[in-house]
Amino acid sequence: MRHPIALALCLLAFLALAGCQPNEEPEVFTAPPETVGMPEDLRKVIYLELVDAQRRANTDADAQVPPHLMDQNSQLAGRLRDQYVAQVVQRNGVSDAQRSAIMKEGRARGW
Repeated sequence: MRHPIALALCLLAFLALAGCQPNEEPEVFTAPPETVGMPEDLRKVIYLELVDAQRRANTDADAQVPPHLMDQNSQLAGRLRDQYVAQVVQRNGVSDAQRSAIMKEGRARGW
């Protein structure tokens, strides 16, 4: 093994830069209060639908307005995103607070 001390120092520096501590306990995530009573599987499905709606809005905007026309493309993508997200929210019967909480939870859990 070459320079085990240097390797250990590099690993500790990497962990520090990544915001981790050696032997750190993983963060336990509890469901947000806005989603109490909503099964995790359903929250995950809604999260994935919302992410897909946002992705689809960008793709559809790019198909209608060339991306090099950034202002127009961005405005259309925003309108489509609002429309597609509203459809997901309505179809699943969730409030804006629940939608926001589900998005936060999904990002935190890496869904």
